[in-house]
Amino acid sequence: HIILTDRFVDSTFVYQGYVGGIQLQKLQSIHSIVLENVMPDLTFIFDLSSEKALLRRKRRKGKKDNFEKKNIDFHKKVQKGFIDIAHKNSERCQLIDADQPFEKISNFIRETIYNYIRENKHDTKN
Repeated sequence: HIILTDRFVDSTFVYQGYVGGIQLQKLQSIHSIVLENVMPDLTFIFDLSSEKALLRRKRRKGKKDNFEKKNIDFHKKVQKGFIDIAHKNSERCQLIDADQPFEKISNFIRETIYNYIRENKHDTKN
């Protein structure tokens, strides 16, 4: 089966571990028990400076969520955590420069997924 999600365990490691201060080993133990160490085959991590990300958020309409109200230091820790995870898990993580044009990012993601499916012979007809 192919499952797409916009958040998974890496977000837990970043927000509760890298930023929240819970030991990563404890989070890994919980992950092992609750999700039996299930990890995604592919993870796309969008890298954008905290300053640019917050500027983009200001341009969007709508109510800010609790994370968007946090200070710049919080966002820099989040960014650093995700980059660290991407480097430590380069076999599954694709670190994407999110300051590129949307079309370029979209094409890269589509091509990466297509190649992964083709190389791993997943059935794409269902």
